[in-house]
Amino acid sequence: MSLPTVQNLKDHLRIMGSAENTVLTDILADAQADVEDYIGRPITAVEKSYEDEVEMDVLYGSVTRLLLPEAPVSSDTEDAPVITDGDGATVSTDDYTWDYESGIVRAVEGVTFSNPPYTIVATVGLSADPDYASRIERLVRRVILELAGSMYVNRTPATVAETAGGGTSRTFVQASYAPAILGKLERLRMRLP
Repeated sequence: MSLPTVQNLKDHLRIMGSAENTVLTDILADAQADVEDYIGRPITAVEKSYEDEVEMDVLYGSVTRLLLPEAPVSSDTEDAPVITDGDGATVSTDDYTWDYESGIVRAVEGVTFSNPPYTIVATVGLSADPDYASRIERLVRRVILELAGSMYVNRTPATVAETAGGGTSRTFVQASYAPAILGKLERLRMRLP
């Protein structure tokens, strides 16, 4: 399974033919971007770089953890976060562990992060969750298709008035997410099945 395609969206909307493929491609991209904006992380895991000033993580005068602002983080040891200190020296992967769910990087016992700022390069996104294929992917597809379908149906301005001569007045109405879509978006934000 993968992210929805234009053909998946056409099947969902019961559209035959290819006259609207360009519009549907744009709507599908917009729906995916809206989902990623709402949940605050990419769907497909990508490599990102973050800087942690370590000001908020001081415990007894020693910095023992760093925080990635987005999670999940790849749990694959071959794809471990790469951390460099304020001098540009790479921190050994033997000196820290990381929690893929929270994005917290913890120093092992006896090690501290004492040379900030730290740059952390990590692979983050929903698909980095080890349970993505079994738990999350179906929900991602469903919410993207439902949101794209809603965008397609509501793609033209609404008629708000009609004149005696038959003319109409149209206006764009700021649409909000339907309750069913909003509920699914919340589940994705929390990474619940």
